[in-house]
Order: sequence, then C-alpha cells, then structure tokens
Amino acid sequence: MTAPIEPSNRRTERGATFLVLALAFVAAVYSNAPLGDFVWDDTSLVLDQSIVRELRPIGNYFDQMFFGGPEGAPTRAFYRPLVILSFALDWRVWGGSPLGFHLTNVALHLLACGLVYLLARREGASAAASAFVTAAFGAFPRSTEAVAWISGRTDLLATVFVLAALLVHERAAGRRCLGACLLFLGLLSKEVAFAGAAAIAVREFVWWRRSGGGLRSIASAALPLVACASIYLAIRMAVQQAYQVKTPGAPLGLRLLTALEAVGSYFWMVLDPLRPRTQIGAMGEPRPVWIALGAVVLLVAVLGAVRWWRSERNVSPQAIALVVLAVVPILLVLHLVPLPMNFVAADRFLYLPSAAAAVGIAAWSRGWRHARAARIAACVVIAAFGAAAHARVDDWRSETALWSEAIQHRPRGNAYPLVRYAEALIREDRPEEALPLLLEAREIERELWARTHLGDAYGSEGSLGLAYAAMGRYAEAGQVFQALVDARPRDPSNAYNLAVVRALDLDFDSASRGLREILSRYPAHEGAAQELRVVADAKLRWEALGPEFPGERADVRLERAKVYASLGRRRDACRLAGELRGSEASDERVRVDARRLAELNRCR
Repeated sequence: MTAPIEPSNRRTERGATFLVLALAFVAAVYSNAPLGDFVWDDTSLVLDQSIVRELRPIGNYFDQMFFGGPEGAPTRAFYRPLVILSFALDWRVWGGSPLGFHLTNVALHLLACGLVYLLARREGASAAASAFVTAAFGAFPRSTEAVAWISGRTDLLATVFVLAALLVHERAAGRRCLGACLLFLGLLSKEVAFAGAAAIAVREFVWWRRSGGGLRSIASAALPLVACASIYLAIRMAVQQAYQVKTPGAPLGLRLLTALEAVGSYFWMVLDPLRPRTQIGAMGEPRPVWIALGAVVLLVAVLGAVRWWRSERNVSPQAIALVVLAVVPILLVLHLVPLPMNFVAADRFLYLPSAAAAVGIAAWSRGWRHARAARIAACVVIAAFGAAAHARVDDWRSETALWSEAIQHRPRGNAYPLVRYAEALIREDRPEEALPLLLEAREIERELWARTHLGDAYGSEGSLGLAYAAMGRYAEAGQVFQALVDARPRDPSNAYNLAVVRALDLDFDSASRGLREILSRYPAHEGAAQELRVVADAKLRWEALGPEFPGERADVRLERAKVYASLGRRRDACRLAGELRGSEASDERVRVDARRLAELNRCR
C-alpha cells in the first residue's frame, strides 16, 4: 500500500507547479524574441568588437570599457565586463547568430522570474500569489526593452545577481560574504547593482538598530559590502584611466528640472504599462506637465518617508530593503549626475524596480481579504501584460521596425530616432530614403545646440557622411568627415571614416596616409589596421587592371568588380556582376564567379 503524501510534500509540489506555470507563461510571451536580429547598440557592442567575435583569455574582458575602442580614444563612461564576456561566449556557441543571443536573454529573464518567485515565497506569500506576481513581472510590457534587445542584457544580468544576493543574504557571516560576492558580479554587469548594495546595507542597519548591537557588530556586517564596492571601484578607475571618458555637461538647473520630469515620467510609465516606448522625453526640451507631476510625486514620497520614519519599528527590514531596491535604480538615472543620454526616461530602467515591486506586492497580498476577486483581477492584468509585451517584442525584431515605430512617438527636440532609422535604411541599401531624414535630424540638432548648448551639434553628421558614401557621392562624404575630424581631432572614428571614403573614391595613397596616422596615435585600432591591408591589396590589384574603359574583357571586369566589393563599393560591384551574369560574351567560369560575387554582396 502506497504511503500517503505528507502535507509539506504536497505544498512543495504545488509550489513547483505554480512556478512552472508562471515561467511557461513568460516563455510564451517572449516566444517571438529569438526571431529578432541585432539592433541599435548591438552593432557596436557585438558585431564590431573583435573581443566578442574571438574568445580571448578572461582577463582581457576586464581591461576595457563597455563600448571598447582603442586605448586613449573617447568612449562612454560604462564598465560592464561580464556582459561583454557573455556576448563572447554566445558568439563562440552560436557562431554569431542572433538567435543564440536572444535565447540567452530570455533564459536570464526566466531566471530573474524564478528568483522573484523565491523571494516572494520567502516573504511569506502563498504559492499562488507568488506565481501571479512572477507572471506579472515576467510579462511587464515595459521590460521588453531589456529582454528583447540583446544589449538590454546589462539589466538582466545585474538584476539576476542582485536578486540572488538578496535571496542568500542573511546575518550569518558566510551568507553575508556570498551576498557581497554576488553583488560584485552584479556591479560588473551594470552600475544599477549599487541599488542591491543599498538595499542590503539598509537591511543591515535596521537589524543592527533594532538589536541594539555595538559599533563592532555593524562594522563587521558592513565589511563585505564595503570590500565589494571598493574592489569594483578600484578596478573600474584603473581601466577608465586608459580612455577619454565623455561626460555631458548640462547645467545644474536643467538637470534638476530634468530630474523632476523623469520622476513624473517614471510614475506615469508605471500607471501606463501597456504602451512601452523606445525613448521618452528629450534633454533640453522640458515638458511642464511632467515636471509638475514629478514635483507632486516627490512631495508625496517625502511625506511618506517622514511618516515611515516615525513608525519605522512597525515595518519589517525586508520591506524597507524592497523599497530601497525599487527607488535607488530610478535615482541613479534621474540626470542629477550627468549621464550620456539624450532622453529623459527609458523602459529598461524599470526592470529592477519592477522586480522589487513584484516581491513587495506578493508580501502585501498576505493581508488581502478578498482573495477570489484579487485572483480574477490578477488574471486580467497578466493577460493584458502578456498581449502587450508579445506585440511589443515584434518591434525589436529589426532596426527598421524599431525606429519606424519610435519616430511616430519621437519627442520634440530628439533627433536620435531619425538618425537610427536612417542608418537602418543605409544598411538596407536605401540611402536615398535616409538622406532627407538625416538632413532633418541635423537641423534639429543644430537648433537645439544653438539654443541650449545641449545634445550634439554633430550627432547626425557621421551618418550623413555614410549616406553620401553609400550613394557614391564621395566628395560630399569626404567633406562631412573632414569637418568632423577638424571638430573632434581626438576621436579616431571620424578619421577612420574619412580614410575609408577616400579609399572608396580610389584615392589609395591618401587613404593609406590617413590610416597610418590613426595607427601611429592608436596602435591597437584594429579597424584601421585591417582597412590598411585592404587598401594596400586593392591598390595593387586596381593599378594592375588599368583605367576602366568600355568593352574590356569579361575577366578584367570581374576582377574590377571584386576590387569594388573588397572596398565596399557594393553598388558598383553588383552592377558589374549583374552585367557579367547575363553577358553572352562571358565564359561559364566568369558567369559562375559573377553569380557567387552577387550572392556574397546580396545584390538584388
């Protein structure tokens, strides 16, 4: 006779079933995410970084800034080595297919959902309530930017490590050290992990204050956190010294107004979760309504904090930690400290706060009296979240889909969506469509710069030069990049683009001089070194062919097409390959090679 199942086993099995159902729902919501391509910063962070394409010794991933580039060159003030390492591992496993990168993001999101469930259970929530909040967090439409965008992995990794640290952290010394180690890994993923350190620090302080311990006890409790933050900052500063970190310089008064606008924006984004957006607001274009809303929200928050302080002994340390975990990530992106962002708010910055809110709601649900009504309401909310998130993921499947949608909701004064959509059109060999968008973006940027000295007066110029080059207007492209070189002589990217344009214009000597000059200043510039080899080879082959003339032999024209292709003159290569494929004067070998060349260059 089979022994009866113990109640505790039944509860465990029931909890596991609820968790599996919640994770299955989230996986279904993001079932279309793996179909996406590389978009937005994925190009610079994944496709353009040799350290991603070629797996190197692990130490190499900890001595460069997030956006890479040669030492001494300007870059953004981000240090996230674990994310770059994870990209390199994905590349090694999947061979550069975006499918694998997206699958990793979805897996990390499911792991974060599992940690939310475990934290909710630890806070005393029922298995059903924990599953409901897990599904709601997993399908929260504002989180699609972090999950469906490969570069959004920064928030995923940081959140996973922060939630894991909160789960393992206890008052025992070993658990405190393990929690600090997890927070250290979170900081190596994204700076938002400081919110986890703040939450644990506040919880330690409340424990110490209520236990009446001495200074020695609080010092020993704080030591792992202090060591974690100190080691991270020391490594970051050592690496950062090798680069020119670009820091925007908006006036303090404008940053304060932007901070209030951001508070109002994030508050409204939580109230309106079903309409996620790519970029929200624009620096230098204050919106009075959102500033006023932010001021009201801030006043209510301060009054609530004062009230809490007076009744602090009635609030659990865990609840206080969750509030800190929800608030600090937003405080970090309010522009109080200058940030390299042209927008006011972003959906991905709500990822960690929404996880904290989900755990808090689960804990709060223990006091609900109308459980049936709450479950019905939760089902409705989760279904709406899932439908909105699934639809939003489709916007992240391609550059054109993402930025065409963003343009429809582009805030006044923010030319960035126009530039990114134009760049996507250039990559699709549609530069004629991109050109008017870039000219419009340039006017917006110049007007904003003249009026406020904010943003970037040259933000769209590089893309404008690429559009001219793609259209074969090399003289105009050269003028654009020469102006950029004169305006920003320390940025090697503009000098590199100028050299490439000169090579496209078959001015091999000038291109070689420019590339050698870049390498003399930045010996580790891999792009310049590679382009120099391409230019040298193309020069020899082109000079051997002689000037182009009508009626030249088919094999000569094929070789000329190959030189065009190696330089990046895709249209000319496709033109010649198309002529050779259909020419009766070409022998079979030439036609086969021309067909292969056309396929490699994706000629229409």
